[in-house]
Amino acid sequence: MTRLEPIHSTMVRNQATAVAKLINNLILGINMNAVAEGLKLAQNFNLPQEELLNLLQVSTGDSWVVRNWTDVVSAWTADTALAVLLKDLIAAYNQGVKHNVSLPFNALSSTQLFDSMGQEKPKA
Repeated sequence: MTRLEPIHSTMVRNQATAVAKLINNLILGINMNAVAEGLKLAQNFNLPQEELLNLLQVSTGDSWVVRNWTDVVSAWTADTALAVLLKDLIAAYNQGVKHNVSLPFNALSSTQLFDSMGQEKPKA
């Protein structure tokens, strides 16, 4: 049994790392949807996007997504980072189902991600 303890410890650490990545990307996906929706509403009221993003950066709406919005919009395309993020959102959802953990915002985020970001979902 003692010889297996290091292997078990490594497996537990690897699983914890994988779950932490899913959690990080779950929060990222939800936040990306929220920022995109907020900016859509701002556009409806003719609020300048750059000014609103600057305001959000010094308020409770601040996040990595807000601070990097220009890069997120230009670099996160349907066939690159958004596709990877969607894969992680689906994996987080599946872990929630497997462990009976309700993740309604993640479920909604995964279905709305491409629409919120103005991207067409890649063909499966």
